Amino acid sequence: MRLLFLCKRRPQGRDLLTRPYGRFFYLPYHLAQQGYDVTLLLLDYHASDPVHCYVNGIEWISVSIRQLKHSIGPIDYLRQAEMLVKTQTPDRIIGFSDTWYGILAVYLGER
Repeated sequence: MRLLFLCKRRPQGRDLLTRPYGRFFYLPYHLAQQGYDVTLLLLDYHASDPVHCYVNGIEWISVSIRQLKHSIGPIDYLRQAEMLVKTQTPDRIIGFSDTWYGILAVYLGER
């Protein structure tokens, strides 16, 4: 089963890539350990370089909103999410951390 998680990169002020934190890390981590195909698409509100890597059986993709200001801002995060939905065809889309990610997950799931 393919799962796509949508989340901000630093929930509760902790960077998920460098300091794994609570349900934002451990739910996808344990699902990946059980054999699920897990992708985390993270939106970073800081000026960080984009990240695309595989760690702990999870595909991590981080997009910085400050880097995107040269283009169309958060619309590029939406485009990245839409591209992942088209290419990976996830069975479930899960929105974490803020209400907006849940709304985005519902929107992408209905399409």
